[in-house]
Amino acid sequence: EGQKKLSQIQADFVRLRTEAMKEYMEAKTNEEKQALIPKTQEKLNKIPKSELAKRAFELGKSLSASDPASIDSLVFAINMARPQNPEIIEAAGKILVEDHVSNPKLSSVFSLLSSGPEGVEIMEKIASKTTNKVIAAQALLNAGQGLQSSANNPGASATEIEKVSEI
Repeated sequence: EGQKKLSQIQADFVRLRTEAMKEYMEAKTNEEKQALIPKTQEKLNKIPKSELAKRAFELGKSLSASDPASIDSLVFAINMARPQNPEIIEAAGKILVEDHVSNPKLSSVFSLLSSGPEGVEIMEKIASKTTNKVIAAQALLNAGQGLQSSANNPGASATEIEKVSEI
């Protein structure tokens, strides 16, 4: 049941993306395609990714952790939520840490999870909770990259810079 609902959300996204790209895909020459890029990008930007993210998040949150559609829904929600809905990314990340910390699919959203304000903390939780050493290593790598990025940012706080120097 969960997979069927997720498939519908994903199909909605594919349909909207296909509609947005139709004119571009039907263009005959490279010149025509080049001229259509701004218009196509504008159409793609109008896809209601926030709505799709919310639907997928609510589905993932409602499913049992043992249902494979749970992690798939949360991962899809995170991918749709960027960058407009950091609250969905954070909430989905917390569920993933609690319920799916050893699932290899989790690593597909590490870069998105680690880039948020709680990113380093989420990555450290994943690394400490998982029994999968590959996931732990990937989480620590993403945490380190997040800290390094913060430290290289002119507006980085002293605490963030100190964390980088501790690694």
